[in-house]
Amino acid sequence: MQQRDVVIIGGGPAGRVIVHALHSQNSGLSVTLIKDEKINVNRCAVPYGISGSKPIEKFQIPNKLVTDFGAELVADAVVKIDTDLKEIHTQKGQTYRYRHLVLATGSRPLVPPIPGVELEGVAQVRSLQDLDALRGFAASGQKAVIVGGGYIGIEVAVVLRRMGLEVDVVEMLPQVLLATTEPEFIADVEKTLDRCW
Repeated sequence: MQQRDVVIIGGGPAGRVIVHALHSQNSGLSVTLIKDEKINVNRCAVPYGISGSKPIEKFQIPNKLVTDFGAELVADAVVKIDTDLKEIHTQKGQTYRYRHLVLATGSRPLVPPIPGVELEGVAQVRSLQDLDALRGFAASGQKAVIVGGGYIGIEVAVVLRRMGLEVDVVEMLPQVLLATTEPEFIADVEKTLDRCW
């Protein structure tokens, strides 16, 4: 069992910012960041990596953004958190005892429970593997259906359309971007999208 002052679960922007903040304070705390991906991708940039105009490495987040700031980096999945004992248990059988725990796990794409979501040709927009799959689909495909009209879905749709694919966007709300954008701006966005199509 390993003892740490701070254990951070999650290797995205929030986890990295916490590592940087602790480092900048010269806290002297022992910090371990646990993430479930060996290499993270810049999730917001995934749509712009689909075209393949830049090498896939340009969309990776270097692990040194954690390790160069004094934190131990562990690529593993957390399977159990025991808050009574203040312990983290990982998939690879490691146990970390902590004084402070930070959950910075971010989010995962909402995959609707519809038949066929597990089939080949269906990808999420999150990981390095997803970006690689999307590049393959875009290079060989003629038509794409984007499920979700949020920022990422619309960005993917625009990129694929510019690559010459026929694109449809399916959104359960009455308009795209409705969950995150002021309604008065959405009409302008939809007009712009209509011009793209």
